[in-house]
Amino acid sequence: MKKPVGSWFGARLLFECVVYPDTDADDATFEDRIILVQAVDEEEAERKATSAGKKAEHSYKNQFGDTVVWTFREMLDVVPMYDSDLVHGTEIYSSLIDRNEAEELLHRFGKVSTPPSP
Repeated sequence: MKKPVGSWFGARLLFECVVYPDTDADDATFEDRIILVQAVDEEEAERKATSAGKKAEHSYKNQFGDTVVWTFREMLDVVPMYDSDLVHGTEIYSSLIDRNEAEELLHRFGKVSTPPSP
């Protein structure tokens, strides 16, 4: 019997990058990554996203001979995608945030405008 292919989900993953020996854990860099996952249901999507995160862990030597280590930290969120076709402009992830989080995002990406007041 053929297993159903499933639906698409957007999964948000958190990775940490530490450079040894020059960097301590307090100076780590983090990556907020959003990936596509195809699964039958949200539970399977979470398992697949976590597996993808673990498989993405890697390390290498940088140009200074330091060891750069990328570690998967957490599968943060999984949301279903309601579009059945993946085309230009398809929404792959969304999350509702409050005004403070919106202002933090604008600041982080160097945008000077603030969200309109109610």
